[in-house]
Amino acid sequence: MTGLAFRIRIVGYSAVIGVAELRAMFPPAEWFCGWLFRVLVQALFYGLLGRAIDSQVQTSFLIIGNCVLLVAQEALFVILSAVLERMQGTLTILVASPAGAANVYMARGLQWIASGTLTATVAIFALPPLLGVHLDQLRVLASVPLIVVCGISAYAYACLLAAIAVEFPTGTWLILNLGRLVIAMLAGVNVPTSFWPQPVRTITELLPFTHGLLAIREVIGATAGAGTLAAHAGTEMLVAIGWITAALLVYRQLIARARVRGTLDYGS
Repeated sequence: MTGLAFRIRIVGYSAVIGVAELRAMFPPAEWFCGWLFRVLVQALFYGLLGRAIDSQVQTSFLIIGNCVLLVAQEALFVILSAVLERMQGTLTILVASPAGAANVYMARGLQWIASGTLTATVAIFALPPLLGVHLDQLRVLASVPLIVVCGISAYAYACLLAAIAVEFPTGTWLILNLGRLVIAMLAGVNVPTSFWPQPVRTITELLPFTHGLLAIREVIGATAGAGTLAAHAGTEMLVAIGWITAALLVYRQLIARARVRGTLDYGS
């Protein structure tokens, strides 16, 4: 078996474990009545801010951004999955195995991309009409693949944060919430990236979500051609590759440091 095929197999096994974890955490009834209802109200709150200032343009901007943000919010849960793995003491076994700890840890939350895509899709179809924002439903449907792209990019970013949280597990929730705040604040969710001064705008270009969300807005608003949309989606995937590469390097550094300090098994 080639190295790539072996890694794909490991990712598949990790994804199966992740799906089982998701089903145990969120049975369908609890997901619908608990989680989905909660995040729909969260997105609706930001949309209502636009209504409060009596601006249909701002209402549309805010509700679309915060509906799509839900896929990133769930992708960030890979941080929790990775820290749980570490606290269960699996790092020693994975380091000693051919699978490699980084491959397993970075694949442990793939289910959150699928779950987040479903959540964001339900939100973007259901919430805008409640605020008087009537979107072309076919264009909203056409934006779903771009929601997936945003989820993949946010997941890659979350993998880097997960590596940091694995090293500092007491800060897990702080890292997760700060990670979400950075995207919500800088990636064009609540204000256009043009709002920020040039140095901050340069940073937003390197963040996940920025280019993908812009493409979604352009699809829904019919303000760009296929070439522009493909360029945004391609840039978003390049950003994802950068973040996942950084995450892999951090995991390798983490494992090397743990070996030197003799703390591979501290989670158990």
